Amino acid sequence: MEKIYIREKVIVSDMDKYLKPEFIYIPIDNTKYSLGDYIHKNDVINENIYSPISGYVSEETYKYIDDKKTKCMVIENDYKDKKRNNNYVFNKEKFFATLKSSNLIDSYDKYDIKYLVINAIDIEPYIFSKRVYINNYTSNILSIIDKIMGKLNISKSILAVVDNRLYNNLINYIGTYPNIKIVKVNNYYPVSNNKILLKELFGFTYKKTSLEKSVWVLDLLSLIDIVSIMKNNTLKNEKIITIGGIGIKNTIIIVKIGTSLREIIKYLGGYKMSDISITIGGPLTGKQIDNDDIIITKDITSIIITKNKSISEKKCISCSRCNSVCPVDLVPVFIMKNINNKDNLKKLNINKCINCGLCSYICPSSINLRNYIIKAKEVIDNE
Repeated sequence: MEKIYIREKVIVSDMDKYLKPEFIYIPIDNTKYSLGDYIHKNDVINENIYSPISGYVSEETYKYIDDKKTKCMVIENDYKDKKRNNNYVFNKEKFFATLKSSNLIDSYDKYDIKYLVINAIDIEPYIFSKRVYINNYTSNILSIIDKIMGKLNISKSILAVVDNRLYNNLINYIGTYPNIKIVKVNNYYPVSNNKILLKELFGFTYKKTSLEKSVWVLDLLSLIDIVSIMKNNTLKNEKIITIGGIGIKNTIIIVKIGTSLREIIKYLGGYKMSDISITIGGPLTGKQIDNDDIIITKDITSIIITKNKSISEKKCISCSRCNSVCPVDLVPVFIMKNINNKDNLKKLNINKCINCGLCSYICPSSINLRNYIIKAKEVIDNE
């Protein structure tokens, strides 16, 4: 594998908050609530969707989730954050069940955790959410990790970073937390992927070894949810995202899940140009969308605003660059050339793909190989 090392400059350092939206939009799917009903903060609306505010269900409307138009219920914020009485007592089994249902842990039976690995590496280049979050809340983060370890009887923890300045900052605080180790790993992409990170830290791949079974990899930004689950058995329903690009204020901002992107952009001062292109996600794996009438979901890591331009694909020149950079040793060009041959696709180990987008990034012909792999997965899954 040819490693693509990252040399980006952190262009933002402040963290903003927009935690009092006028409205919250939640997909309607088997919900028990109707127009006019009062919603308390942390009420369960749908599976794993908790209301981040209190207020009345005012109407139903359509909003985009990713690129799909979805019917949503609208909760009008009364700005009181009223909660129901909560007498929740921490229970380890319930805690792990909630982690599992919220996709914060792989298997429900992981009770014998020996290593807690905190992945503090931003998911893609030019996304700075984790780094800025640590710089703003270093002491709190280490304290939270220490509390999680104590609650679950975990003896060792590793906080993995790639940034030199971040590493030095953490080392200044770490003296009071002897069981937390700060590890600086090489800054290549996609070391932020949990599978790649585990290989970097321990030398093993995802083969269910006895060591791997005792390791819990937790995303740094999930610490907010972990604390909330421990206290209330509910998710926090806040999201830290990078918003940046051309013609907009570059910032890291904490927002409520279900907030309208339009409302957030208005709060940040609006767009400074017309004819824009909006990408949901990072520069390598993000998806361009046609408008900003979307709501923030738990899967959104960043919003990138750029000048609208089209990129035309050229004919493949068989240079094999896509093969050389693939971190899981796939052959993307073969997948593209066999996209209509289901039998051949089955032999190409497509499900090993970690969706990093390096094959598309490196292609001198601007071929979106990642899209071909996504399509190939659908071909196999729909068999």
